[in-house]
Amino acid sequence: MRIVRFAVLLLLAAACSRTVKVESDPDRGRVDVDVQRPGTPEGWSAVLRSVNASGVTGEGSARDMDNASHVTVRIAGA
Repeated sequence: MRIVRFAVLLLLAAACSRTVKVESDPDRGRVDVDVQRPGTPEGWSAVLRSVNASGVTGEGSARDMDNASHVTVRIAGA
C-alpha cells in the first residue's frame, strides 16, 4: 500500500511540472519527497556547539542552486 501511495504522489508532483527530489533511508524505511519549482534554491543551516568543554563553537550554512553548492562555515575558539 505504501508503494501505491508513493507512486500516486510522484505522479501528482510530476503533473504539476515541479522538480521532485526523493531521498530514502533504507535503515529506517523512510522516504523524503521534496516538491518544488525548478530553480528554487535549497539550503540548510546549523549551529556548532562546544563538545567536552573544548570551547570550539560556530555556525554553518549551505545552499544549492543551479547545480552549484555555496557553503559558509564560521568557527570560533579553534
